[in-house]
Amino acid sequence: MNAVLIMAKEGSLGLPGKNIWPIKNTTLLEWTIQQARKNRLVEKIFVSTNGDKITQIAQRAQVEIIRRDDELAKNEKAIEAIDHAVLSIKKTCPGLELIAMPQCAVPFRDPDIFDRCFQFLNANNGYDSVVTVRQVGFIPEALMRMDGNGEISPYFSGSQESVSCSRQDSAGFEIDHAMECFRYQTWVNRAQGLKPWTYLGRKIKGLRQTYHNPNCFVDVHVLDDVRWLEFIVEHLGPEGMPRSAEEKRLK
Repeated sequence: MNAVLIMAKEGSLGLPGKNIWPIKNTTLLEWTIQQARKNRLVEKIFVSTNGDKITQIAQRAQVEIIRRDDELAKNEKAIEAIDHAVLSIKKTCPGLELIAMPQCAVPFRDPDIFDRCFQFLNANNGYDSVVTVRQVGFIPEALMRMDGNGEISPYFSGSQESVSCSRQDSAGFEIDHAMECFRYQTWVNRAQGLKPWTYLGRKIKGLRQTYHNPNCFVDVHVLDDVRWLEFIVEHLGPEGMPRSAEEKRLK
């Protein structure tokens, strides 16, 4: 069985209520649920939350609700909260095999991204999980740290001795959390997974989205992120800026 798990806690430190922030009368939670429902391989949708308002929105959307206490809504309890949710889904759905986990705060996704993740794992048994990634706009080896006086120094000692000074030479990618999809069995064996996202296992496929222009990436943490999201939706629509045909050919 293929499940979608949306972790939507109440009480974000950066922007309280961000998971149900309305964008053109649609909350980010509803936005994510609607995206999931457009994919044919999605069989059930679950929302894990500690919030009454989030619960009400999820009920109106007619999805399954997993209640957790406020302790499991703390940032440092994120992995435990996922464990709690996966166990709850397994009790409801004994045939659980794959879990897709999108973040409401990263709302731009390819329309078929849920299906693509499920299809990849079904066709590639050697992989533990598949995640969306984006190329970073800097050279990771050249990352700097800054002390209280504003003086900067290499973040990783000796890392800058053999790297280019051109940002175009960056080969770095980050998990962008628009989508993470993993096997239930990978979660069972999570003690062997790569930290900090142990539930993703060790063999992880990075999937680059094909539709969205990277300049439209949004990860909602503070009010300025909401303003940027509102600007994009107002001027470009709810799917952001499409890639050009030339960009797609280069991927």
